[in-house]
Amino acid sequence: MYVKVINPKTDGSKKYNNSKSCIPLVKYLSKEDEGKGINREWFFSHDRDKVDSPEVIRSIDHNCPKIEKHEAKFYSLVIAPRTDEIKHLKNDPAKLKAFTREVMDIYAMNFRGKNGNNKNLTGKDLIYFAKLEDNRYYKKNDIEVMEGKAKIGD
Repeated sequence: MYVKVINPKTDGSKKYNNSKSCIPLVKYLSKEDEGKGINREWFFSHDRDKVDSPEVIRSIDHNCPKIEKHEAKFYSLVIAPRTDEIKHLKNDPAKLKAFTREVMDIYAMNFRGKNGNNKNLTGKDLIYFAKLEDNRYYKKNDIEVMEGKAKIGD
């Protein structure tokens, strides 16, 4: 399994500012939806399977009205199961969503207060949205590309 919290200033070829609106990130995550119409892949949350882009943007952009302009409003995580894990889940979208929700429960359990005490959160306590992607393309800084096992864009 590959899990990573994305640094918007350094990761990926398209940088974004997570102290502003999440519109660029939502557009990026919707890249595979072009031309699919009603067959597009919806965003999902901890308890809902069909969430549209405008609701995602509203929920995230208005989540923290009291933070300062330079502070992060949102974070982007990548949860990418290995090929054998996807086979185990039978590449079933419902199982992949359940898997993501379990990962987010574990993520939430690790939040601590300023005093270091566990906040006892679950995924339901987080405002998050996820999206399943079918295609993954190698970038120049992927290990496989640097080791010559894959080409950029494969």
